[in-house]
Amino acid sequence: MVPFNMRSGQNVHAWIDFDGPNFEINVTIAPAGVSDLSAQLSPSGIR
Repeated sequence: MVPFNMRSGQNVHAWIDFDGPNFEINVTIAPAGVSDLSAQLSPSGIR
């Protein structure tokens, strides 16, 4: 994971994936303009 300042005022994109059978949510945050999920900065699993 790469540190990322959410208070910088920079635009971000967030991807939210829900895996129903496993009841798992994955949230990925990256700077605006990054469309490749392999360049994700902050994946976070929530159970």
